[in-house]
Amino acid sequence: MVLNAKYKKAFLIISLSAMLNVQAASAQEMSLRAVYNALSGVMAPIWVGQDAGLFTKQGVNVDLKYLAATTAVQGMVGGGEEIGLVGSQGIDAKLEGADLTYVASGLPVFVFQLYARPEIKTMADLKGKVVAVTQPAASTDYAMRIVLKRNGLEPDKDVRILLCSGY
Repeated sequence: MVLNAKYKKAFLIISLSAMLNVQAASAQEMSLRAVYNALSGVMAPIWVGQDAGLFTKQGVNVDLKYLAATTAVQGMVGGGEEIGLVGSQGIDAKLEGADLTYVASGLPVFVFQLYARPEIKTMADLKGKVVAVTQPAASTDYAMRIVLKRNGLEPDKDVRILLCSGY
């Protein structure tokens, strides 16, 4: 690039100013409001990052808190929360038109176990019974519906699904 003296001086001033602004911006601490929606090992990476001070070490002050899944997504959609480790509710909100960006999946499979009274020995034994999930459209709800269908049971017809939020 060839510049005359007048432009060289202007270019130098602009370049130095830009570099100083980048240094000033990188020296400032960034803050982030984050939520997680489950009290399970799936959330371990964000807990470890917070507890070990890894975010702070990188200059990011993370205000991390637990919110139930639907509330967490509402917080992100409303702008009160900036990032969230949430399940299917985030995808549902995006499909309904919410201004959210899906970045990654921490775990691409459901990690639930089904517990039952001793007389329930097989999935077929659930016919006519009631099962509980945390919230409508939560990962627990989706997983239960999938496992019931895969075992020849129709959710809400063969097996009643009870919503038990607030655990």
